[in-house]
Amino acid sequence: MTPGPARPGGTGFFGRWLRRSLRRSLAASAVATASLALSSALVFCLVAVSGGVERQLGKELSVYGANLLVLPRSAPLRFGLGALELGPVEEERHLPEAALLRLPVAVPGVEAVAPALLARVSVNGAAAGAVGYRWEALRALNPLWRVTPRWPGEGEAMAGASVAARLGLAAGRELEVAAGDRRARLRLAAIVETGGREDDDLFLPLPLAQALAARPGEASLALVRADLASRTPEATARAIEGAVPGAEARTIAQVAGAETALLDKVRRLLGAVTLALGAATAFTVSGTLGVLLLARRRELGLYLALGAEARTVRRLLLTEAAASGLVGGLAGCVLGAVAAEAVAASVFGALVPPGWAAAPLAIVTSFALALGAATWPVARALAVSPCDSLRAP
Repeated sequence: MTPGPARPGGTGFFGRWLRRSLRRSLAASAVATASLALSSALVFCLVAVSGGVERQLGKELSVYGANLLVLPRSAPLRFGLGALELGPVEEERHLPEAALLRLPVAVPGVEAVAPALLARVSVNGAAAGAVGYRWEALRALNPLWRVTPRWPGEGEAMAGASVAARLGLAAGRELEVAAGDRRARLRLAAIVETGGREDDDLFLPLPLAQALAARPGEASLALVRADLASRTPEATARAIEGAVPGAEARTIAQVAGAETALLDKVRRLLGAVTLALGAATAFTVSGTLGVLLLARRRELGLYLALGAEARTVRRLLLTEAAASGLVGGLAGCVLGAVAAEAVAASVFGALVPPGWAAAPLAIVTSFALALGAATWPVARALAVSPCDSLRAP
């Protein structure tokens, strides 16, 4: 028994009309497809570049120094004699240097740590405040410090501009530094000008400061530089406290607050641009499809008059729109990748890896915009009776 011709609502009809319509619609709806491609390209570019923007901002802001300060958790003790209350006395505590140096491994987002030890010393017989650092860590955290003529090396010291003027110190001279009965001679390699309180300090190598203070392997505090793009300053501070026994981490408000606010503004700006672009694309695609369906009203009326179900015709039209969205999304990924690298090269002078989320988001955005924009024109086209469609001029 030979099969009869396929009904207009059958699978054969659906497949034949879909293939024929796709060949025509992709060419006819070139404006809509191009709009979808542009939209998905910009989504790809924004997603790819936004991650690079945040990483690059973090690098740019890192030159302004540490954004977290790690201190020993104070232990206030109250002393008195009978009815005489002597008041609270802070117990002096220190932190283990080894635990501080493990922070970049123990706490995600921590990029640099500079343990420091504070001490009171005499320099050539004059009292001064000293702080011990490891030079490579201090230089990494403070690249904007004006150090003249160069950063010190092992066995050398550095003096702040104010203490150097007060004590008559000059780069290249020998210093005698003493703390109690412990003494050391070393060369003053540089004068540093920071514009802050550090100008009143004498900077010593951390091992030497520990030896003078009789505090081997200990630190009074630590300066920490952390990436705040993925975690809040408070969350990073709590993680540091959990990694270093007896530590209290505080945010340096001026630096951490500025970073967090700037990164938040960048995210909101990119989100607003994406939403505005999506709305404009949806209007363009909806209008284009409306015009195309108006031109095909006789064809749609004929199929409905021959017995095709409205839901089948709706499914066919939405499939056409989805195909345009898929083509636009794939083309947008290619255009977006080129645009992202061009933007990164012109703004940052370096290429930005697009990341795994850029392509799926671009395709999904194009697909969703195509289906969403086609819903209203398709519903209006199917609301007209087949007789009116066939009588239309």
